[in-house]
Amino acid sequence: ATSLFYPSAAMAAHSAGLRAWQIHGNSSPAGLGGAVTARGQKSTYGHCTVIADGAAWVIGGIHKQASSKISMHALDIASGCWTDCTLADSELSPCRRWGHSVCLARRRDGPHLVLCGGFDNQCNYADVWLFDVRRRTWRRPRRAQRALPINGAYHSAVFDSIFGQALVFGGQCCVGGPYEFYDHVLAAQIFDTAEAWKELPVVGQRPPARGQHVAVIADREMIVYGGADNRRGFNDVWSLSLRGEGPPAWTRLDDAGGGAGLPPIVEERLESQAFQVDSCRPFAAVSGRTLVVLGRDENMRFALYAFDMDDRRWRPIPTIDAPDWRGNFAACVAPVAPAAGSCSPGNGALVEQQLLVFGGHRTSVGHRRGVVSSFMVSMGWSCQPSPLLRRMFLKASVGVADVRLPEESVRRVLKFLTGHVANRFHV
Repeated sequence: ATSLFYPSAAMAAHSAGLRAWQIHGNSSPAGLGGAVTARGQKSTYGHCTVIADGAAWVIGGIHKQASSKISMHALDIASGCWTDCTLADSELSPCRRWGHSVCLARRRDGPHLVLCGGFDNQCNYADVWLFDVRRRTWRRPRRAQRALPINGAYHSAVFDSIFGQALVFGGQCCVGGPYEFYDHVLAAQIFDTAEAWKELPVVGQRPPARGQHVAVIADREMIVYGGADNRRGFNDVWSLSLRGEGPPAWTRLDDAGGGAGLPPIVEERLESQAFQVDSCRPFAAVSGRTLVVLGRDENMRFALYAFDMDDRRWRPIPTIDAPDWRGNFAACVAPVAPAAGSCSPGNGALVEQQLLVFGGHRTSVGHRRGVVSSFMVSMGWSCQPSPLLRRMFLKASVGVADVRLPEESVRRVLKFLTGHVANRFHV
């Protein structure tokens, strides 16, 4: 039930700036994916993935498991080996759930994960938990911080390291079948004070209430992208200023209608169904002033998009051999070091980081509704075009006076021509 995707070494298109996905079936290196097969699951969705302390942590979600506790699996990035870190039923740990939010808090005593809410077949949760990554233990925060003011799931959680506070935005709660959606921003200095969670007083037009969106911290801003309510999906981009100069202010970064360029494709009309969520949650990361979104294309395959937060313009990031789209996946950006025998671009360029995608769920649009096999996807990011492409361009740039362009100019032109709009992620 496990498939692995890696960057294609054989495809010349990669040297022209395309990011390539390639399937390697069950021939996984160093047991990558072994824990998934051992779990015997046929699907995983509604989970979270976070990079912490050299591992990709896959937390919770809907899948077949014997334990009543939330599942915890760690993929060691260096060795490619999975470890099942799920605690025993007798140990202190959150219960099994999905739709929860998790964010990473980097602290002097080591990385911690903050987990908020989620739901299962019977309950909408509001509880808050802290996970010590190095000790691999769960604990509850101070009494006043142990529950959010609202119950629900599919909100977003980020950690503002400057002010030492966790921020939770949006979300949805099942109320007797239908769902209600929220537009609150909740905050708590969960490690440093005993104050309860509170709703931040914000100014400016708020984003429409939603769930299944994604939020990231970038340059003293919380950037929110996408999501859905019970009527439609969103592909808008919002910024909440966290600079501390007055109350936090909301600003919509894309113009009405999606801004310049073609935004990611979303479902403009959704049919509300009791007790059911249309799986449409995307992934986003920030590189400098570029928001990179993993969504879908018109052919219901994974697609990458880049949004320039200064120019406020969308553009696609070309890829080839993209897997079929499934919503409610989880993803993260992880470092990677090419090694002998490993799959690499094969063009002399150093691959520094990779996009890891795990699991997912078919949407009800474009496909028969249903789950799919668990899978692991990896895609490398080339930091520069191939040496062959560089030599060709340099030769073409020599004029009558035999004057070459400066190296910085060559780099910028090549990035533009080949679609290298997001060469480096900052994890």
